[in-house]
Amino acid sequence: MYRCIHKYLLAWKGRTPHLPLILRGARQVGKTWALKEFGNQCFARTAYVDLQEDPRAAGCFEAQKVSDIVTALEAFTGVRIVAGETLLILDEVQDHPRVLERLRYFAEQFAELHVIVTGSSLDPALCNARLPMPVGRVEYLHMGPLSFAEAVAATRPELAAALAAFSIATPPLAPVHDLLMEALRCHALVGGMPAVVNTWRDSRSLVEALRVQRALLTSYRDDLSKYARRSELPLLGRVLDAVPRLIGTKAVLSRIAEEAKAASVRAAIDLLALGGIIHCVHASAGNGLPLEAEADDRTFKILLNDVGLIAAGSDLAAARSQPQDFSLVNEGPLAEALAGQELRAIVSADLPPRLHYWVREGRTANAEVDYLIALCGQVLPVECKAGSSGSLKSLHQFMAAKHRPLAVRVAARPLAIEDIATRTPDGKDARYRLLTVPPYAIGRLPDLVAEAGV
Repeated sequence: MYRCIHKYLLAWKGRTPHLPLILRGARQVGKTWALKEFGNQCFARTAYVDLQEDPRAAGCFEAQKVSDIVTALEAFTGVRIVAGETLLILDEVQDHPRVLERLRYFAEQFAELHVIVTGSSLDPALCNARLPMPVGRVEYLHMGPLSFAEAVAATRPELAAALAAFSIATPPLAPVHDLLMEALRCHALVGGMPAVVNTWRDSRSLVEALRVQRALLTSYRDDLSKYARRSELPLLGRVLDAVPRLIGTKAVLSRIAEEAKAASVRAAIDLLALGGIIHCVHASAGNGLPLEAEADDRTFKILLNDVGLIAAGSDLAAARSQPQDFSLVNEGPLAEALAGQELRAIVSADLPPRLHYWVREGRTANAEVDYLIALCGQVLPVECKAGSSGSLKSLHQFMAAKHRPLAVRVAARPLAIEDIATRTPDGKDARYRLLTVPPYAIGRLPDLVAEAGV
């Protein structure tokens, strides 16, 4: 199973100098597997330490000198640790702040050694204000579920070349388009969690995939106790259960858990986001980059970290009996969630995978563009449409107000680009190029936007 994080790990390995690396990401997205595979392919040997499996390993980091730490780790793992030849992986470090603190010593005393740290609940630990993090002495990469391209490579390798080959000038032929849409229908239900993708690849049973997804959702709930107080767990569970019905709508705290205080609901959302279980898509004015500079912390939408888990946690689980009916998995909210997951995947792994959207609230009606992303040095609005049709009124209003040269429409229709010239209801002209991409092509947006040349 190829993961795109591999190319970022290769770049880190080749840099001189390099810093110790922290690989961040939600539980069960494949971090440990990816690191072990990286070690097997790119180093003579790998020294792997799991501090949850054997907490005694943390004692190796009581030493003040890196040379003593390395000697202890060699004795503990039975692996000779040599700079340039050995990859040192420190897994499940979230409960061992001394290990994180000692990364500074590796950066200062043994910079030639390749050291990577990760963990299933690492992000909440990293945000602990009392944790002595070695600021400026570590690098970060972010990893999420499999993208559609990664899933196709794992489950439908015969389609991988076709997915990578088309362009605006040479769009996919109709039979290829249909095959890719068929693969996307399954991806919307299977999602990108590695255990689920492997189950689907081996069994071709959406029912078996659902069984694994439900187990993952249960493990997420069980994992909440690792970074939340016991008193907070019931509310966290209710917020997590509410996420599938919140997709595509502004989060109104009073409607998520009516009996709880707004501040408590917001704290629960922040904890779930910190653990990577959900993602908050904040509204931004979209006047320029960075989008985060104009983000409204109080106005946001919520996505679960994997589209397959959304389907598993909602009534769409019934669609598994007839996945050929794309309307069951292409309703507006799920189409928006699928697009969001693909858009997060094209964000460079050395950046947090943040998304934004645009909204203008009026007295009688609101205008909203599903996503705003930074791509090719510009603000790019992305509007998601269920099926092959749908109005673009909100997109026209955004383009008339912001004067952007290019916009993207995600819809179940062939790849195309066209010139738009229209007038909004308030009399403003909107002139721009509209790039229409089928949802399977979202991961190709960097190439397609560059080809559009605007």
